[in-house]
Amino acid sequence: MAKETLLAGKHLLLEKPISLTLAEADELIDLARSKSLLFTIGYSQRFNPKFAYVKRSIADGTIGQPVSALVSRHITRNLGNKMADASTFTCSNGSDARYRLCAVVLRAAETGARLAQLVNKIMQPTHGVPDCVWIIVTLDDGSVFTIGAGWVLPPAYPNFSSTWIEMVAAKAPSWWTIRTGTSASTR
Repeated sequence: MAKETLLAGKHLLLEKPISLTLAEADELIDLARSKSLLFTIGYSQRFNPKFAYVKRSIADGTIGQPVSALVSRHITRNLGNKMADASTFTCSNGSDARYRLCAVVLRAAETGARLAQLVNKIMQPTHGVPDCVWIIVTLDDGSVFTIGAGWVLPPAYPNFSSTWIEMVAAKAPSWWTIRTGTSASTR
């Protein structure tokens, strides 16, 4: 469907994943470029107005130089079990994508200093995947961010997911927190 949309000369906002293979992804990107079409992937929080506001506030200097960021995205075990059974996607893959998104938001490149810690208590025995992962990344300007992702929130957790970001920056107000969550219940 994505290829047909681009072949028809239409701009495209495609929900992730971009494709099942790297070759298919390259084909879509090349097709969009050859036709001068806008083409992007719709990450779940990328177009959230709250996150766009943080990005704009960094870009225009409102909050000053970023010092650190903390991003958390966790889902319940019930949803995690469904996802782990259906694919080879792991929470560590998701965190890797989120750290790249953070680098885009902060408009900085990573220096290569990255530390990741996995936890394997609940999902490893049944699905062979980590429960959660926390990644700490140092950017070229010396700021750091930590990203956590997991799929083992308790089954009775009131929502099926929890997402939030916390930014610390050099200017007042020097501490900004944006918290978003879903209201859908797993019950």
